[in-house]
Amino acid sequence: MFRTAAVALGISLLLTGCAEKSGEHEDAKPLAQPVANVTDLQGRWWNWVLSTKTATSPIGDDKGANCAVKQPEDVWFLAGTFGGSVQRSCDVPAGRNILAPLLNLFSEGEEDCRQFMKAAKGSAVLDGASLEVETVASAPFTATPEAGNPLEWEPGTYRVFGCGMYVRIPPLTAGEHTLELRGASGSFANGVDYALTVR
Repeated sequence: MFRTAAVALGISLLLTGCAEKSGEHEDAKPLAQPVANVTDLQGRWWNWVLSTKTATSPIGDDKGANCAVKQPEDVWFLAGTFGGSVQRSCDVPAGRNILAPLLNLFSEGEEDCRQFMKAAKGSAVLDGASLEVETVASAPFTATPEAGNPLEWEPGTYRVFGCGMYVRIPPLTAGEHTLELRGASGSFANGVDYALTVR
């Protein structure tokens, strides 16, 4: 049996040119100067999650206290949940690109992604304006979980497939921002409301 890991919102495609763009709002508009291709960021996002400990993982944090745990220097990852809705407050460094998943999954079996994405839907709203959502159907990447990770994978190196829906956000202006993320597939639903402070 293949192992899978799904994280709503806190879920991108790795084959160049395989990402499709979709959204629930017809008025959704892309932001200027988005961050690097979402297909290049999906694996990094998952390995960020897999490098954290269960006790301090941003995914299991319902307030945002762990938002800064193990963040890379060139992009700021926002986490989802294991299902359900949360409200988080998060400080984001000025000048930092943001990647936020609406929902996602990775598995050792590509068919799991195909089934998951058949019913996937999501939306993202930044400061009251709809964002363009990018869909990743399925793409391989190398997962390297560390001991004690929140997804409970044993340490090692695994060839897996990832899929999901994401938004890429260029650096925000200094000050307060709101970001509403929603994602669902079948019985799995996720909602995260972020209060972001850029400084």
